[in-house]
Amino acid sequence: MSHWTKVKVAVTDLSVLRKAVEALGLTLEQDAVARGYLSAKFPYVIKLRGEGSYDVGVIPEADGTVSFHCDFYRGSIKEQLGVGLSRLKNYYAAAELAAQAASLGYQFRMVEQGDELVCEVSY
Repeated sequence: MSHWTKVKVAVTDLSVLRKAVEALGLTLEQDAVARGYLSAKFPYVIKLRGEGSYDVGVIPEADGTVSFHCDFYRGSIKEQLGVGLSRLKNYYAAAELAAQAASLGYQFRMVEQGDELVCEVSY
């Protein structure tokens, strides 16, 4: 799998990851093939938009986190998920905050302002 890069992140809840992915307008598929140089099968795949786009493979690790496996070559991942997956990480953090806020009975609102993600929690 040349071209593929492993990115280890502190994502610990796949249901929160799914919400983050959906907020980005993408889908998280189970037991799917990720498009990339020499496409590969993963337990989960974040499917990106667009013909010719590469996808992100997701593998749950033994320590409870996940690793993302992707081919950054064509730029579709950087374009849709940010440099080093920064947009995906931000949306995951916001989805985690939204779940916590809801469990405590608070309201949550998220707004994208340019390159920033603004989260508001109120009661």
